[in-house]
Amino acid sequence: MDLLSILQTNEPGRLLISYKGSEDARKAWEAKLLLFFEKGATSWKRQGRQFPFPLNVRFPIKFTLFDQSLILGATNPVGRKWNEIAFLHLFLMNPSSIDDYRNSVRNEVSEWFSLLNSVEGSQWLIIYDSSKARDRKNRGAVLERIKNDFPKFMDRIFEIYEGSLQTGHALELLVQSKLLNAVDSFVSYQEVQLSAKKEHFKDEDFDFIAYCTMQMNLSWLYHSLGILEHVLAKFDELDALLSLIVSHFSSTGNIPKWLASQANSIGHGCPLLMASIALKSPHEEMTLVELRTLFLAHQISFSLRIYYERIKHGSEPAQPNIKQLKTDFAAIILRYANHCLSSVYENLAALKLSYEPMELRCWTLAFCIEVSQFVGSLTESSLIENASHFACMLSVQKCHAITALSRMSRPEMSTYLSEWFESGVRRMVNSVDGSQAVSELRCLLTDETQIAHYMQKYHEGSIALLKHCDWKRQSMFMGWQLANFLL
Repeated sequence: MDLLSILQTNEPGRLLISYKGSEDARKAWEAKLLLFFEKGATSWKRQGRQFPFPLNVRFPIKFTLFDQSLILGATNPVGRKWNEIAFLHLFLMNPSSIDDYRNSVRNEVSEWFSLLNSVEGSQWLIIYDSSKARDRKNRGAVLERIKNDFPKFMDRIFEIYEGSLQTGHALELLVQSKLLNAVDSFVSYQEVQLSAKKEHFKDEDFDFIAYCTMQMNLSWLYHSLGILEHVLAKFDELDALLSLIVSHFSSTGNIPKWLASQANSIGHGCPLLMASIALKSPHEEMTLVELRTLFLAHQISFSLRIYYERIKHGSEPAQPNIKQLKTDFAAIILRYANHCLSSVYENLAALKLSYEPMELRCWTLAFCIEVSQFVGSLTESSLIENASHFACMLSVQKCHAITALSRMSRPEMSTYLSEWFESGVRRMVNSVDGSQAVSELRCLLTDETQIAHYMQKYHEGSIALLKHCDWKRQSMFMGWQLANFLL
């Protein structure tokens, strides 16, 4: 399995900077700004105990033609996605004389200014490229005229010209500062809104799906800023909030509305981790199992991204250190996976949700195979000493799941499960060729003769792992379970 190609399904987006005015000026300075932000990072000092240290962030930017719909002020970002707005608006001009400015630029920049100035908190700059005016000795007069037109906004008018490294670098730092202010305002507002919504999680009409959508949208912004650990922490928080909701409603005997309306508690198709990685937000009727699968998929994907970042930016670490890093991250994945699987079973029981048992077993089997494949891309399960318990638990659950599937007596159930599983496969954005879960479950569900082969394969692998980890009783039980099936 090519993990890098799977992770690339959710490549980080770019922060939009809108532009208007001179195309020549834009072309002259856009490439320099893109290069600066591609290479550089800045320190983001956030307020609150959650951020004891500054965050090192990057600003991958993209220039787009100005449109009024891209304007977002500090007081009206409700319901707007970060990749649908411009965090900074630039007007670029290069008039060679006062007449040139008056005839070709003034009306356009005034109209642009009136739109932005009417929105509180909007970030904008007027950039004057004086290269042409300098050639005609008009630079001072033109600049003075521009300042006279915008007397209250001197700090938003910036002069640049070709050949000046000093003004070029100053522009880069100014744009960086404006972007940082805009991002900080946007994020702060979104986090306040999320915090206010979260306080109502005990209400039956609390819309957890809408909350997840809003939080995940913000997480993709963090992803673009390069703060991967922060993204991972946000998915951990979503997972923890879901556990709080289940715990509360299981004690009251009620079910939240977003779950009560669902006829199927597993999903209309088998929830697969590799399919969920491509999802940037939950759909409106997502089930509890699908949500748990979605959270785990991104916990795994961002754990792997952090791993690759450490390998990429490390100073040629020694081979033993790489092996230890692989083992550590494999252990992290196993912990997340074991928590997800146990939470699903506990949540279904706690809320007394109805479900088809064979669907749950089918999902469990696919889940364990996918997790094993992710872990196996880093190291062998038997080598992960600090998470051997979780590896053994998943191995046992995989054997229990296939044993349950082997006892299906009705052919129509096998046909139904096969169609249900394929419905989940169709959601995969990536090629299914590298997915062991897809290939193996297709064989299991469509060809009865393959059951014995995979029963033996999974049980023998599990017995070997359990013996290695000194789980003697469980290994004996797995041996008995296999023998009972074969006899």
